[in-house]
Amino acid sequence: MTSKRGSVLGIRFNVFVSGAVVMALELVGSRILAPVFGDSIFVWGALIGVVMAALALGYYVGGRLADRQPSYGTFTLILISAGILIMLIPLSSPIILEVIYLSGAGNRYGPLFASLLLLAVPTTLLGMVSPYSVRISAENIFNVGALSGSLYSISTAGSLFGTFFTVFVLLPSFGVRHIVFSLGVVLIAVAVVGMTWLEKGLLFSLI
Repeated sequence: MTSKRGSVLGIRFNVFVSGAVVMALELVGSRILAPVFGDSIFVWGALIGVVMAALALGYYVGGRLADRQPSYGTFTLILISAGILIMLIPLSSPIILEVIYLSGAGNRYGPLFASLLLLAVPTTLLGMVSPYSVRISAENIFNVGALSGSLYSISTAGSLFGTFFTVFVLLPSFGVRHIVFSLGVVLIAVAVVGMTWLEKGLLFSLI
């Protein structure tokens, strides 16, 4: 099945950006948790574990949803939803971190609860992107293997780019809140490119 809208190149670019945002969000997440919980092994263990679990869930849910509703519109909605939730992190994180700190979870389990509340849902949505992109890009069953390998390698390349760009460019140059907010904006922007003018009008009217 081919996507009715959105070129193969456009879908691959979305996959690349999504992979980059996942790693950027994980790395910046350590800076979000650091003022309250420090930079301990518990912080990194919580971040890595939550991100991996959320991605696994996203792969599963994305694959199931893609078989039931393989449309480019749904693919776009996933990206926009993830972008909006990421943009809300700078606003919600101070409240969430304060509540978890006052709850007495401590430096061992506090980072785990914080990572779950802040990153689990948007990362799950980002995990849905790769399997969904395979479904809407596949022309027939005979090219699914090569296509899925190609798209997952693009996602991994995006993750590598997100890792290096975040560590060597973003974090030394910009504040954490600005970086996180920008990640959400970028996701929404790349999703909007593939929308029709009517859909773009409806989206901006809601904003």
